[in-house]
Amino acid sequence: MTRAIAIALALVLLGCSEEPVVDPDGGPIGGEDAGGVDAGSDPIDSGVPPDTFVPEEDAGPDVRDEFLAALDGTVWSALQTRIEGGVEVERAYEVRFQGGGEPMWGEIRNPFGPARQRVLRFVRIARGACVDASLCEITTTVSIPTGWETPEPLRGRMETWTIEIIPGSPRALSIRDASGAEELFTEGAWPAPTRGLTAEVRFF
Repeated sequence: MTRAIAIALALVLLGCSEEPVVDPDGGPIGGEDAGGVDAGSDPIDSGVPPDTFVPEEDAGPDVRDEFLAALDGTVWSALQTRIEGGVEVERAYEVRFQGGGEPMWGEIRNPFGPARQRVLRFVRIARGACVDASLCEITTTVSIPTGWETPEPLRGRMETWTIEIIPGSPRALSIRDASGAEELFTEGAWPAPTRGLTAEVRFF
């Protein structure tokens, strides 16, 4: 019997037997141990729809470091209205960024008032998450350094933001949360008060 006839006979027998069939040279042709994918089975699902997958090498120039460098050492401030205890409250907010090996974003509520509160976020930017060096989507994780007034329930919270550096004199910073709510800040620290109640503190 020639090898071609033997293989043809083996393929016919596959429909009648669940036992693996071996061709004359010793390699499996079909059955559960054949190691191949049955022609009628679905392809392996990678979890990424083919029409949305963009290979990393095709994602465009990587401007993450340039974006972080543009934010590194900058300070921004503005009055913002946020919900506190179910009530809208307007307060001064100041945000600061630090680049380097561990990018961080610090926020201070009421820098010079009794409601002062600080929040520290570690920053991550995924490959391809930047439109350009001035506009990126970032993910953050809230940390609570010792002595900070950060509310404990925020510890470890992960959030997504879109940050845009807007040119001008002074520059502006747009921060949008995952819901699309936007806050605008102006470059520069919140000014120290020049009037009102002051106190001098002495340590003995």
